[in-house]
Amino acid sequence: MVCEEIQWNAVNNAQKIKPMKLNAPSLVIMMSLLLLSCASSSQKGVKTTSSPLTTEIGIRTDAFFKVTGIERFWTLEIYADRIKFISLNAGETFETPYTMPVISGNSMIYKSKSASKEIEIVITDGKCDDGALDTPYNKIVKVNLKTVGSEQVAILKGCGNYIQDARLNFVWVLQEMKGKKVTPEDFGKELPYIDIHTTETAFTGFGGCNRLKGKIEAAEANKLRFTEIVSTKMACISGNKENLFMEVLQNATKYEVRDKKLYLSNQQGIVAVFTKGT
Repeated sequence: MVCEEIQWNAVNNAQKIKPMKLNAPSLVIMMSLLLLSCASSSQKGVKTTSSPLTTEIGIRTDAFFKVTGIERFWTLEIYADRIKFISLNAGETFETPYTMPVISGNSMIYKSKSASKEIEIVITDGKCDDGALDTPYNKIVKVNLKTVGSEQVAILKGCGNYIQDARLNFVWVLQEMKGKKVTPEDFGKELPYIDIHTTETAFTGFGGCNRLKGKIEAAEANKLRFTEIVSTKMACISGNKENLFMEVLQNATKYEVRDKKLYLSNQQGIVAVFTKGT
């Protein structure tokens, strides 16, 4: 409101100034500086807030699934916001919006379309050989392509893998659990931690009393599950919250990495917050 009044007064005063004292270019410069000053001052008073589960920097922006065509002339990449079909043939590369997959048996099916193209991607568990013998694949992929308005469908076959998020490859120390801060005293004398190894799709760690290890299953841009968790059987002090920590790991389904923190969540919201270990 203050800037609006200053701008209004400046315009009125400028109209009263004789032409020989302030020519048109000078007036333009003066008004531009005034507007920049107001914009800067207004920004200082603005507070921005964002949820850890919705910030753009939290969800990965690289492709989380890649396909190599057995026909060798095409590849495909799936991102958090789009599906990209890449062809060596001129004019056949295109993108469509990302859509949530439908699960059918042991397959995941994506269906998406743009103004000119329709695509269906069927991803099925299983070893796949693209003929190159240089990359092991554990997903069999079928792609159905169609030009909008046409009945002709091109059926392509390929091999794919989920691309693990390298940002997870750290030791993560627990800081919050189910909305409450935790301290070493909650677990005896040391905070729990997890050490994630994406290349082995595994993790090791400490639950606050016992050593633990297990597998990780990552899918989509922000899906993560901790499975096959096993631990040592040490006797724990009374009141130790290790069992709650194990429950949190087992129930987590999503993740985000933001501001050097790892957020685990499920349908109920954030269940744990970790910071990078030193």
